[in-house]
Amino acid sequence: MSFSKVPDGRDFDVVMPGGSMKQEAIHRFEWLTSNVTPRVANPAPIVAASCFLSLILPLAVTPVIPFIDLYDHIVRYWLLANGPDLENISKSYAVHWRLTPNLGMDALGWVILRYFEPLFAAKLIVAVLVLCQALSVTALSRSLGARSVLLPFAAASFLSYSYVLNWGFINFILAMSISLFGMATWLAQREKPVAAVLSGVTFGLLVFLSHGFAFFLYGLTLAALEFGRWRAAKEALGRLAQGLSLIACQAIVPVTLFLLAGTSQSGDSTAARIAANFQSDTWPERLWLEFCYRLKTIVRVAESPSETFDIIAIAAFAAVVGGGLLSGHLRLARAAMPSIVVLALLCVVTPPSLFGVGFVADRVPLLLALICCAALQPASSTYNQLPAVAALAALVTAKSIVTAVSWSDYRQDWVTATEVLGKVPNGAIMRPVYAMTSYRGGDDGRRCQMYAPLALAYHGVHTPLFADPLKQPLSLRGDLAKAATATIQNPHWLQSRSKAAVAAEIRQVMETPSVDYVFVCGELAQVADAYGERMIARTGTFAVLRASR
Repeated sequence: MSFSKVPDGRDFDVVMPGGSMKQEAIHRFEWLTSNVTPRVANPAPIVAASCFLSLILPLAVTPVIPFIDLYDHIVRYWLLANGPDLENISKSYAVHWRLTPNLGMDALGWVILRYFEPLFAAKLIVAVLVLCQALSVTALSRSLGARSVLLPFAAASFLSYSYVLNWGFINFILAMSISLFGMATWLAQREKPVAAVLSGVTFGLLVFLSHGFAFFLYGLTLAALEFGRWRAAKEALGRLAQGLSLIACQAIVPVTLFLLAGTSQSGDSTAARIAANFQSDTWPERLWLEFCYRLKTIVRVAESPSETFDIIAIAAFAAVVGGGLLSGHLRLARAAMPSIVVLALLCVVTPPSLFGVGFVADRVPLLLALICCAALQPASSTYNQLPAVAALAALVTAKSIVTAVSWSDYRQDWVTATEVLGKVPNGAIMRPVYAMTSYRGGDDGRRCQMYAPLALAYHGVHTPLFADPLKQPLSLRGDLAKAATATIQNPHWLQSRSKAAVAAEIRQVMETPSVDYVFVCGELAQVADAYGERMIARTGTFAVLRASR
């Protein structure tokens, strides 16, 4: 960091003879603000280092990352990597590798979990994902013509711990980063059709193998980018037709594999789910809850553990970025505008499930936000973007501190959960009940979905994992499969849950013939006290009950 030289008396000789003291004071102030300000020769390393350290900080304060679905995936990777060497595993789990969407993270996780234990591996995977997401935005920004990627990188870093990542949708995060790298490569090689198609086929296949719905978004967004590039370049209509045809060629292999894999047949169809909502007596309430939830995924796209902080942070983010756009100092790349419009429309019309994947509507706002970050550019070469970059970097740091403070409480939770789960015999079949007022946790309660999957890796307790053979290279078998598929009546996950609802769920799980133990966790865990004679362990918000069998 360097400073301009301190002025001597000659620097103020420009004051006109006979000028007032007020004019001289104004001139002095203007000189000071334009010359005696810190100037960083190359701010990029400082911004990158500060954002990266901020992103890593929350991972250092807790042994478990409070993402909802994360450890269902991590423990599956661990099982894929170590299952053949484990005793009594084959009675509950069967490994079968096949070519399906969602396979990319399983293959990468298989390698990582061969060498690292699950808790550390989860942190390593999340760190790689948040870094790749920010870097992929900068790559696309460069391909869209940005001379400096500081602003897009800082903005993308603010979105790293997102609503989607808090769900633990790591396959989608990986696929989205690959998608952005693929879009950047397409734009960079557009004038070389053969190279563009070859790279496009490669990236398209990688996206498909990572996540099927992400591939759909990738194709749609890439086509919109091509249309935007064509409009910005004011080319002939034939060039647009050529570009869209080349993009369509990239989809042939992935679409064929998707149809052969049968993933689209997994679970209920989109039409069936919508029809079930309308047949319910509470469908008006469900639709209202869905609307509110959809709005929440947009407003809290860069979710932290604190809703209050998120409101303040998004307002500050909007002030920095929106203020720059409204004032004309910043602009969005013209080539990206059609893709922004398309994704904004998808935020509204995307159904809750699609292509055999649930919660797909949650994911679109994040991709939209990242495309906007990549498209963000100074409107002129004379605009000093360092104040905006510094403001966004400060927001990243503040969000990281808020997240780290909240996550630090999970250190003791992990100790308590480990103590309670240690009472369950090795090889026993256990089903969890999440005794929380809100399935996602939040400001009013901590999450506990992480501990039941980890019971398999650290205590040898057999518990359900994500193991749909049409989506993952793992299936459940025997009594565990029966325990996982047994129908349990509970409120819709969007609705708040009462003690009575939790008690009813515990009772049904207790009476499931194939279940040995019930793990109850959450702020309503005291409901389990009604089964005192079957209580194996009870500490804080955790309890283990011996089931009827």
